[in-house]
Amino acid sequence: MKFYVASPLFTVAQKIRIKKVVDALRWYHDVYSPMEHQIPNAWELPNDEWAREVFKNDIEALDNADAVVVIYDGLYSDSGTAWEIGYAYAKNKQIFVIVADEKEMQSLMVFGSASHLFTIDNFIKFAENNKPPYLYHNYPNQFIQS
Repeated sequence: MKFYVASPLFTVAQKIRIKKVVDALRWYHDVYSPMEHQIPNAWELPNDEWAREVFKNDIEALDNADAVVVIYDGLYSDSGTAWEIGYAYAKNKQIFVIVADEKEMQSLMVFGSASHLFTIDNFIKFAENNKPPYLYHNYPNQFIQS
């Protein structure tokens, strides 16, 4: 299975969570994390050219993914991450949403798009066991054990 990891990547804490999720998934799966992909000669490109290249690469990876893993930081997490979720949903991709705790699910659109909902610890268990320990079943702010 191919996964695309969508997440804000602006703080050290966000980058650490991304690495933790990516490392856990790589035991079993092909994983694309935008944080790991650099554009050749990026520093020499005008900003608009660099941005188009990043967009092109990320769209190609989203299109090739079977599922998108979202590390969600709560309401108004990140506009790029929100866009990736919407794109994945429109493309009928599975969307695995990871939250720090159940109280963080504040966006109806993110919550409604999730095919699977996890805390980070439960997602690590999912990656280790290659099957989801918790499935999202349209019950607001609840994790249902499968």
